[in-house]
Amino acid sequence: MLAKGLPGEFDSRYVGSPSVIKTGNILIMWYDAETVGLDGKIGLAYKILNNSPEADAGDDQTVDANSDCTGTVTLNGSGSTDADSTPGTNDDIVSFAWYENGVLLGSEETLEHEFSLGEHTVTLVVIDSADVTDSDDTRIIVEDNTPPEIDAAFVRVCEDKYRIEYSAYDNCTVSPTILKAFIKACGRKFHVTYGQMTEYEPDDDCEVEWDDGILEIEGSNIFLKVVGIDDSGNKNKTKVFPPLKKDDDQDDS
Repeated sequence: MLAKGLPGEFDSRYVGSPSVIKTGNILIMWYDAETVGLDGKIGLAYKILNNSPEADAGDDQTVDANSDCTGTVTLNGSGSTDADSTPGTNDDIVSFAWYENGVLLGSEETLEHEFSLGEHTVTLVVIDSADVTDSDDTRIIVEDNTPPEIDAAFVRVCEDKYRIEYSAYDNCTVSPTILKAFIKACGRKFHVTYGQMTEYEPDDDCEVEWDDGILEIEGSNIFLKVVGIDDSGNKNKTKVFPPLKKDDDQDDS
């Protein structure tokens, strides 16, 4: 007599403790019927044992945000194992599923996914052929390490007058902060704001004064410097000189 299950589930005549052997993932139990007076018949049962899968979501990863302020990450569940698989494989695992906050990201063993700026906890759930599950978490961090781009210029509005203009652009921050903007002339710094009018005349002498809101400069080798910062603390700066007129002789070193 042969049945799947435990002895006693298929024939109540068998009493006492069975003999047991385990081979691979099969557990075999039997009763020697001669010992219980059943005319030399042997009661035999077997049970296929299942080893639970072990999910492995891979190491935590930290990546830089790209120009779209997202980070591309490869999620790799190939380290997941199941002892019932063919040696050297994990083929007893029949399902891989990646989730973030309960939302399915994909159902591949290896999955490429774009994550937004910040920290993410991703869960891998695996299922084996016996419908047994296991899960494992991995942490994904997308960092913004790119400083903002700073543009600045002396915009000529007439012969010797210029309007100060500047702007900042960033991959993750909508409006980066301008920390400071100043013109350096005659060894001194003069803080300016966007739209500041400046009158500049190259001269070997050096003189600076404010006249009715206009910064008037006579001198050489002046420049505008602008410093900006994004929401992640990345700073950048730029340094520009007034455009040269035909007869200007300015040293921009």
